[in-house]
Amino acid sequence: MPRKTAPFNFESATEQSSLTAKPGGILLAELFHASGCAAAADAIGVRRNRGYSDADHVLSSVLLNALGFDAGDDLEQLRSDGALVSAVHLLNEHRGKERRTGNAFPSPSAFRAFLTDAGSTEERVRGFSGLSSVPVRCAQEMKPQEKITVDMDATIIPTERGDDVRCNYKGERSHMGFNSYVPELDMVVHSEFCPGNVSPRDDQLGLLRRTLSKLPGGVKEVETRIDSAGYCMDLIKYCCGGESPYGVIRFSISVPMYKAYREEIERLSEKAWSPFVDENGREETDRRWAEVNIVPTLLVSSEPYPEIRFIAVRERMKHPKLKERMDAAQMELAIEEIEEEHPKTEQLHLTGMDGTVWKVFLMVTNDFERNGQQALEHHWKRCGKSEEVHGILKNDLAGGHVPSADFGSCAVWWYLCVLSYNLQRLMTHRLFPEEWARVHQKRLLATIYSTPAKMVRHGKQRVIRVFGLLGRLIEAAHWKLLRLGRLNI
Repeated sequence: MPRKTAPFNFESATEQSSLTAKPGGILLAELFHASGCAAAADAIGVRRNRGYSDADHVLSSVLLNALGFDAGDDLEQLRSDGALVSAVHLLNEHRGKERRTGNAFPSPSAFRAFLTDAGSTEERVRGFSGLSSVPVRCAQEMKPQEKITVDMDATIIPTERGDDVRCNYKGERSHMGFNSYVPELDMVVHSEFCPGNVSPRDDQLGLLRRTLSKLPGGVKEVETRIDSAGYCMDLIKYCCGGESPYGVIRFSISVPMYKAYREEIERLSEKAWSPFVDENGREETDRRWAEVNIVPTLLVSSEPYPEIRFIAVRERMKHPKLKERMDAAQMELAIEEIEEEHPKTEQLHLTGMDGTVWKVFLMVTNDFERNGQQALEHHWKRCGKSEEVHGILKNDLAGGHVPSADFGSCAVWWYLCVLSYNLQRLMTHRLFPEEWARVHQKRLLATIYSTPAKMVRHGKQRVIRVFGLLGRLIEAAHWKLLRLGRLNI
């Protein structure tokens, strides 16, 4: 029997090395400077003439998010990476920035102090919230989009830190994040960090207006998709009235299933329902749509009355308690039993029609160009992607971590997380091949953020040699970045 478990030993090394496993982080730092994010961060002015600058702290946060870390204490991992530190120093010196510190990254305590100062005034917090617009403008310059879609949604950020944390509509202590995501750019164009007691229904029109003000130049037409939190008459009238900078805004909004609306749906005849048709032309038997004649009371006095249409969907409910054909009393009893056993099924708005129990949904839109099925399918594209972006921000990046009991510090941390997301999307969409455009964070961590590289001198130049299969990918991305003269590299 061998006395050792392996024919080798591990040994710790304390000296700084020219090796790194994060060449993708160096590329992201290069893009951070080239896109103008560094200059925009320094313009906020939290740290002006001493120690680490605002750009140093913001870049540190971007790399923490991108490289899989989720707390300020993890800055020690960046500070101990000799090649990464040297590369960031060289980037700063290349742009004429005076070196004021020994390490390129602040210590955890210095970073926490920066977050506190950054969140101390509303003006500073607004400055950091605007940083995420810089990659958006760059993406628009590189590949202009005249027509964009804005998907607005809210997400809960749970926390137990702080005595003043408010409870959300679910009764949980949390903060709230409101995001406006544009799928054409694959970026969050606007985000707002709010206390937990702010309802998703509050000020949806204001959120849309603030989002429109953040859109990059060159956009001519805007469409928006919102869940039922956006069902408010002032927003509908604003979109239909052409008062926005982009004229009439085409919208699709999920509608709460009020009792009066459900009764209108139940009155529809069987002939009013149209089947969904798949790509092969086959009709679906368990799902149908229909236009519903609904006139909201708050819109009756509007002049002119907005041109809108309500589209209902019914989907056959499948459950062991349900028979093929039931009378009204049997359906009502079955629905009550199902909802008692599974309280969340109340959200499906179970309704009995023509001897069958259906799940019923409702949507309102001012889109008359698409037929009912096309309008519904276009609206449903919002659901999965918005939730995916929330998951990336809170789980793959560090947005789900609450760094402090101070609300302002948490807001700055959230906005830096959004910046990190946008900057990574700019990198994967504009610098990498097409198949890398929407790559998951898990794959980035397993590839460009964990590939061995070494910084060496070659004549009078510094060269970062990237080993393995990804060396050519990162090299090509670097040269593509250099060729983008509009970014002043």
